[in-house]
Amino acid sequence: MEVTSAADWTGCVTRKNTNNAAPDRIRTFLAFTGGYSVSVGELLTLFLKTVVPQNAAEREPSTALGARVRYVGVLRLRCVFMSASDVPMIRCVGAVIHDAAGRLLLVRRANDPGRGQWSLPGGRVEPGESDASAVAREIHEETGLEVLAGSLIGSVQRPAPDGVFMIFDYRAEVVGGRLHAGDDATEVAWFDMAKFTSFETRELLVAELAETLTTWQALPRV
Repeated sequence: MEVTSAADWTGCVTRKNTNNAAPDRIRTFLAFTGGYSVSVGELLTLFLKTVVPQNAAEREPSTALGARVRYVGVLRLRCVFMSASDVPMIRCVGAVIHDAAGRLLLVRRANDPGRGQWSLPGGRVEPGESDASAVAREIHEETGLEVLAGSLIGSVQRPAPDGVFMIFDYRAEVVGGRLHAGDDATEVAWFDMAKFTSFETRELLVAELAETLTTWQALPRV
């Protein structure tokens, strides 16, 4: 196999080879996302974040050609759609919900990962389920509220016992229901900024939550 290297616009090394591995990654991306309801714009954004290397260090191998990425903290998603021989990616959704006053809805997790800590409500996408339907179902199960999923805010990865959780977080609007903890949550509450900061200082929030919401400009508004 002939391999050549050149620095791309990110400062990374872009590899070219005669086996043309990049299309395999693209086909895997399309197969993975084909069953989910997203707009063309969201699909393009996700494609650029997952298949095209983002913010890589100089001379780092191109992930579009199969380089492995450590799943630590919040990442600009790169080549995360793995082949059958790699780590399984488990699709999940979460919801960023603010009330009329600008407070943020969080739940206290009943199970790992993050048992006993506070996080955005959400969970796994069931087979054949759209992200929007999964958001509505998970939020109702965990908080008792009925919501409508809006635009995609961002994505993160978290370690899972059997792979890696790939979490897509959406804005959501409350349209009904009664607030109460259920399913995978032991408590549910609205957080203003003072309460959120207090919980962060006492390490009661799941890892990276404050940093992620800061990046997304999705912290409590009051």
